[in-house]
Parts: sequence; structure tokens; C-alpha cells
Amino acid sequence: MLRTGFIEEQVTRILARGGNVVAWGRNDDGQTTMPAGLSGVVAIAAGDYHTVALKSDGTVVAWGRSSEGQTTVPTGLSGVVAIAAGGFHNVALKSDNIVVAWGNNGNGQTTVPAGLSGVVAIAAGSSHTVALKSDGTVVAWGRNDDGQTTVPAGLSGVVAIAAGDYHTVALKSDGTVVAWGRSSEGQTTVPTGLSGVVAIAAGGFHNVALKSDNTVVAWGNNGNGQTTVPAGLSGVVAIAAGGFHNVALKSDNTVVAWGNNGNGQTTVPAGLSGVVAIAAGGGWTVVVTDDTLQSAVVGKTRPANSRAVSSGTGFLISEDGYLVTNHHVAGEGANVRLATAAGTIAARVVKVDKANDLALLKAEGQFTALPVITSRGVRLGGTAATVGFPNTSLQGFAPKLAKGEIASLAGARDDARHFQISAPVQPGNSGGALVDERGNVIGVVVAKLNQKAALATSGALAENVNYAVKSSYLLSFLESVPDVAARLKEPNTQDRKFEDVVKSVEQATVLVLVY
Repeated sequence: MLRTGFIEEQVTRILARGGNVVAWGRNDDGQTTMPAGLSGVVAIAAGDYHTVALKSDGTVVAWGRSSEGQTTVPTGLSGVVAIAAGGFHNVALKSDNIVVAWGNNGNGQTTVPAGLSGVVAIAAGSSHTVALKSDGTVVAWGRNDDGQTTVPAGLSGVVAIAAGDYHTVALKSDGTVVAWGRSSEGQTTVPTGLSGVVAIAAGGFHNVALKSDNTVVAWGNNGNGQTTVPAGLSGVVAIAAGGFHNVALKSDNTVVAWGNNGNGQTTVPAGLSGVVAIAAGGGWTVVVTDDTLQSAVVGKTRPANSRAVSSGTGFLISEDGYLVTNHHVAGEGANVRLATAAGTIAARVVKVDKANDLALLKAEGQFTALPVITSRGVRLGGTAATVGFPNTSLQGFAPKLAKGEIASLAGARDDARHFQISAPVQPGNSGGALVDERGNVIGVVVAKLNQKAALATSGALAENVNYAVKSSYLLSFLESVPDVAARLKEPNTQDRKFEDVVKSVEQATVLVLVY
């Protein structure tokens, strides 16, 4: 996905392959009967009686009931990066941040507002549609008899959205939840004190929240036990909500489901494993699996689950598993894995700073970490080096070193948040640590100058113009998270051989895989 303006995100899309689809439960409209030859799926969505799949080539496939044209994908639709399925309509988000919708339009749910742009996430309810913009605001349209498309005044700082039958839910950057629309079953009455939320899902008349400790909270209609979370459920990395049931994806890539089982939708097939994405429909469940899921060692074998939607670089800032990457790498994705020197492990998004393109993640274990220092003392011409995983599909999965200098103390158009660096970074370096000659983190690699935009503006191609978020902004972000600042390492104050600096950076650097 490209940002607006002159800088280009350094996220590597792994689109060579995708996963297989497995579905169970209600099938009276063929919603669980997979199209022959379907493969390469990277995301899945489920409506009332139909299923939608996003393929690794950016195209969309839909099957099941088509009474309202919901399974008739618009001709030529491509470049899709996210999908959502409503009651009888679908929504697709394209790589240019534009929204396309099709199917039932009886309430205007597929009539995208004129001029809508800058969209980063989408959701679809029974008869309404919701879009999250890059500035953290929400736009909704379609049916509004319960106020489901009347966005609360002043709502901002939103990082994720979900839509139920007649209500809408938003997750804010501070880990709190806001809900509006019909509340007949208490679905818009957010539990008092609910915080630390990292993902949300909305069912017919209920909601589910995933917390940063990988536990689940649910509220609203409980007529089928859908808000009674299974005792002891933990290690959850993604959630989905259907009409009257829920599905949870665990860090070991297995699935747990609960709630209404009238069509067998919560009876998980025996032996199902390797799951990387989940969705829940009106009376069925659908998942994407990766048969090749296995542990790997960076630089020796292909990382586990090469069917990730995207990848980037991250680095450890505490020995107990806190790490940093870019927001545009991790997003609000609840299914994040790290390829480390010891194998592939799960991680969760703790908090994001969309304005500065930063994300804080947490993994379990003991690690080598890097010290973060203030960037106020950085000087023009100082050493700027990074280790990362650029262009993995072409250059392979061994970590790569890029070394250069601080070329400017400001970024594009004199953006004070960024350094311009001459280190030759590529797509996939995003989120990597920018370190000084002693191995202290002074920034986070974030972007490069968009050559097409530069050529159109100046008539010349820009060469090796790259950017990093200054560490002072990173430190401010980290200070907003309780207890993290106390875990940071003391700065390196002694001169070191550059080879030793590189070794320590490599040991603290991981490949971030997002599904």
C-alpha cells in the first residue's frame, strides 16, 4: 500500500502463494462448498449466507447465495488488500485506499460516499458499511434506523472497526472500545473497565474483544452461549464473530469455537491445524490453513508460513520480549509471527502510534535487546546502519546489513519527525532499528522517497533517499505504555568494533510476518 505524498512504505508483500480454505456448518446455499481449484487465499470473510476469499494476487472469489448479487464479483476488480462481508453485500479495500462494494443496496450500503479516500480498514454489517480512515476517524453509510451509521461526535484515534447486524464497534488506540447502534441485547454497552484490547469482532447481536494478554471478553446476546467464553481459553491471537457463535485462533494455529451449534458451526473438524485466518458466518465457520506451517531458522530455511500477507523487520527493545516495528508492517493484525534465530513464534500487538508509524509488540521468551537513546544528539553525517529482511521473495531470508550516514536531520518536506538516511534500504526493511556506531537505536526505518512522485515533480529520479522515525518519538511512544520504559537497556557508551555492533543488532532483529 502506498501512502499519499512522496514517501513509499517499505512493506514486502509475500504474494507467491496463499493458503487453502476449510469450512464447516450450514451449507444450504453452498457457502461451505469450496469452488473447485480454489487456492492462494490470504484472507476470508463470511456474510449471512455467502463466503468471500481474497487471493494472493489481489483478486476476490465469492460463493454461496447470490440472490442480491453478493457473489458476483465486479468485473476487473483487482489490487484488493482487505475484504468484508455483510448480510447480503461485500466490501473490498484496494491498495490505493479506495473502497468498492457490491450486492444488496436496499439501504445504500454499497453506495460508497463520493470522494471517500484514505481508507485503511473496512467492516460490513447486515445492511450497513463502515470505513476507517488513516487519520483515525470513521465513516459509515447504509441502514441507520438504529443509529448504526451515526458515528459518535468527536470519535477519533480509532485503530480497528467491526460491524454487527445493527450496531458498530470501534477500537481506539488506547485499547478502549466504543460501540453504537441497536442495544437491545446490551451489545453497545461496553463492559465497565474494559481496556487493553487489541482486536474486536461483532456478531449478530454481540461483540468479542481480544485483550493484550491473549484472553477474550464477550458481551451482548448470550442466548446460545456466544458470550460465555470457554473457561481457561488463552493464547488467542485472532477472533471472529458470526450470527450467534464465535471463533478464536490460538497461537499454536489451532481453533476454538463456541455458541450456537445448530448447524455444526462450532464443531471444529478433528485434527484441524495450521490455521492462519478465520471467519464466522450466519451458521458456519471458514478458515484458511497453511499445510507448510513449521518452525524455521532465519538464514537457513524458509520462515514458517510463507503464505503471510506481508512482512517487515522488527527489533527487540527488552530482554523479556517487547519489540518495535512500523505500524504499516504490523497494523492491528492479531495474527503476527516472528521468525527468530531460535524458530518461529507468535507475537501480539500491544499498542500502535499511527501518527508516527510505530507499533509495539510482545513475544514470550528471553531475547537479545538493543538500547534506545534519544535522537537529540544525532549529528549530520553520523553513522546510520540497519539490519533487516528486504525483498525476501528475491533476496532470501538471511538478514541483510545496510550502512550509511545521516543525510539530513529532517525528512521529506522538512518533516521534523524523520531523519533522511543514505543507508540503502529496500521494501522489507521497514521497522528495522537504525543504530549509531555504538549500536544504540537512534531511529526506526520507515520509508523511501517515491521515485515516480519525485520524477513527476522534479523531472529527475531520486537515488537512495530513505527515512527513519527519530528515536525521540519512539521513546515518547514507549513511555505511554506502563512498565515498558523500565525494561529498556542502558545505552552503549563505549566505542566498539563495527563488526561487534552488527552482530548485536542481528541478534536482536526479527522477521515480522503478518497474516
